[in-house]
Amino acid sequence: MGVDSSWEHEDGTSIERIGDPQNRLCRFLQGADLRGTVCLRFLDPFGDTTFNQLQIVVLVEELQGIVSAQPEPEVRDHLRRILDLAIRARGQAHTYLKFFGD
Repeated sequence: MGVDSSWEHEDGTSIERIGDPQNRLCRFLQGADLRGTVCLRFLDPFGDTTFNQLQIVVLVEELQGIVSAQPEPEVRDHLRRILDLAIRARGQAHTYLKFFGD
């Protein structure tokens, strides 16, 4: 089981969700050096991670910087889907971007 991504209202209702049955986000997290990141390094493949509107702005910038550098096409495509979701979520008051690990 992978890390599912979800854009949610503050009451927890889902606006849009991206499943990860092939564990693509975990594969990225295991192989990436995220020490220089502010948000990405806190994605927990075994727990849940929530980003608020201020953090989503930073997360978008970090994803934009790493997506094209991914050598594995499936992982790159999955990260692009997450980036697109984060871009849509950015600036939408009272919503959060959440990641649900194993």
